[in-house]
Amino acid sequence: GSIVTMEKIIRRMVEEQSAQNEVVGPLQMAPLHEHLIGAWARCSEMAGPDRAEEILEYMLDSYPQHRHNSNNATMWDGLPTDEPIPSRESFNVVLWSHARSSQPQANAKAIRLLSKWYEWYNAGRCSVTPNATSYAAVLFALAKHDPSLQQQGRPDASKTSGQSQFDAPKMVLDLLEQMEKLSQKYPAVKPDLSCYHKYFVAVQESVKRGQITDFEGAILCERHLERMLRYPDEEIHPDSWAFNAAIRSWTHCNSVESVGRCENLLKLQEEYHALKGFSSKTKPLIHSYNLLIDCYARSRLRDKVERATGLLRKLEERGTRGVLTSNMSIKRGFERHTNESGIYEWLRPNSYTYNSVLNTIAKSGKRQAPELAEKILLEMDRKQKEGDPAIELTIRSINVCLNAWAQSGRESAPKRIKDWIDRMVSMAEKGNLGFAPNRVTFNTYLQAMAKTNDPDSCNKAEAVIEEMYKLHEKRYRDVEPDIITFTNILHCFSTSGSDGALEKSMALLDHLEELHAEGQGSMRPSRLTYNCAVNAAAKSKLKGKAKIAEKILRRMESVALKAGTVTYNSVLNACAFSLHPEDDREEVLQIASRMWEEVRQNNRPNYITYQTMLRVVSTQVKGDSEKWRLVSEIVDMCARDGQLTNQVMHGARMNVSPCDFQKLRDRVVDQRTGSYRQEFVANVQRMKAAPTGRFAYDYR
Repeated sequence: GSIVTMEKIIRRMVEEQSAQNEVVGPLQMAPLHEHLIGAWARCSEMAGPDRAEEILEYMLDSYPQHRHNSNNATMWDGLPTDEPIPSRESFNVVLWSHARSSQPQANAKAIRLLSKWYEWYNAGRCSVTPNATSYAAVLFALAKHDPSLQQQGRPDASKTSGQSQFDAPKMVLDLLEQMEKLSQKYPAVKPDLSCYHKYFVAVQESVKRGQITDFEGAILCERHLERMLRYPDEEIHPDSWAFNAAIRSWTHCNSVESVGRCENLLKLQEEYHALKGFSSKTKPLIHSYNLLIDCYARSRLRDKVERATGLLRKLEERGTRGVLTSNMSIKRGFERHTNESGIYEWLRPNSYTYNSVLNTIAKSGKRQAPELAEKILLEMDRKQKEGDPAIELTIRSINVCLNAWAQSGRESAPKRIKDWIDRMVSMAEKGNLGFAPNRVTFNTYLQAMAKTNDPDSCNKAEAVIEEMYKLHEKRYRDVEPDIITFTNILHCFSTSGSDGALEKSMALLDHLEELHAEGQGSMRPSRLTYNCAVNAAAKSKLKGKAKIAEKILRRMESVALKAGTVTYNSVLNACAFSLHPEDDREEVLQIASRMWEEVRQNNRPNYITYQTMLRVVSTQVKGDSEKWRLVSEIVDMCARDGQLTNQVMHGARMNVSPCDFQKLRDRVVDQRTGSYRQEFVANVQRMKAAPTGRFAYDYR
């Protein structure tokens, strides 16, 4: 509405100017035009950047030619002003509007406007030249937008996964080099620190687009940080934001090196901060330490809990003391400065820090993790009551603490979580709605229940759904069941081992598909939902369960969900345990053979696939010669795939004679070391060492 009003006012002023109204002149019109440029540039309209550029060109065409008096003040109709019209700020606003827009070819439009700007300046139509801020907009546009992935403003999924030839990081570096050369003629375009930041953005966006891997992105970010450290101009040396960007790249990287790299970068930043005299520009941010704790949580390090809690105590000590005496050794050729201490008050841990430590404890899977998590939770509660402004105990903190119980696998975990839920409901009924349980709370309870293999968990899981709907009717927030809730219900069914588990699973799957067909898009069953149903079939005692499991897989494919390795493993498991007297052994083997061929063609088998296939051979194949042929073939393929484990070899041992097993072992063992040859175990070692995935919910 304000834009339309401004447009009307300007049109009326143009009419007055055409009518020779002396009150309305360029100096009265120019500020309104510049305000209008800003309004269009910042609006959410798709055409906003283009309209802002149109107004900019209109100003160039409409106002009298500029000339400079002896005092370098611009003159219009004999009236001096210190501000050129259009101003450099107006040009930059339009450039940034293109850079931030979702228009197709946004970067090309920003580059074109920059080129036109130089043409206008050389032709005398404007009196200002681009500066570093102008180029920062173009750098940002290059970083954010890949023209080969855009069609009418939307990404083209067919061109993702590295197929695009657009190399944003390289283009940003090339433009930075051009700016350095151009600054000899136009000093204002010398790149500043903000310009160098855009390289990190380019790498981050390239990773999101799948053009480079997260590991490659982390390496590029770290190299750029080192490049900035070596830069002769100290104004370009990295600041807190640059260090944080490099640390973040490793935190999000699925690599065994992530923890070590993050720790080294933080140590480097602390030393560099001391070198710079504890400047506020280089101070380590609490967010950087939070990212490191997140990295601990995702890692498979055995001592990750100790590292996370140790870092928390270190931050608490710094925050309490306020001053850290710096006696670090400065590496990488840095010279020592005289300032020996710095204020570290900003490093006081906040709620995110404590929640990240809680998440690390929960994901450790240790049996003592729940008690340790509750201890941290009580510590947060105490600090909040003492008036620490950085600490706020919320439902998220409680949920991640409950997740520690769920991940511990202890039989008492479901009861303990249910006690928490009852306490939280009681608090909410007394008016403390901030601690009312939500769907994450109940989903955590269901996950804990699924780990117990309790035959009564089917009934308990159904009771959870009823309780959630009752709380939803009482207008409790975010407590209505979602697809993750129902998937967890299916998981409880599948692990319960009760006689009616498969029937209940199929009825629930039918219900979810009906809800989705009726227009409830949020209830669309996921791959994990179908996997739980397949697993329920595999664990049932019914005849023909292998056939049922395969039908669920085909049902999954019919709704455009690709079966994953876990799905195939579950069907193979159903085949392996098809031991009902009325099961047709030949039919079971045919199903297993189809699954075996499909998983090798469509997915990469993992060591569990090979292990389960050997179990199929053990229970379904008769005849020693046929068993030997199949076992030999499976073990050879497993070794070539680098997935050999002791469990796989144990499965082979159960199928063949001791003499034949020794022949198999001799083929895969390095005679010098007595261990499996490295190439035969490389992939499974890499998979087991890789950081774990994140939870379905962000518990922080």
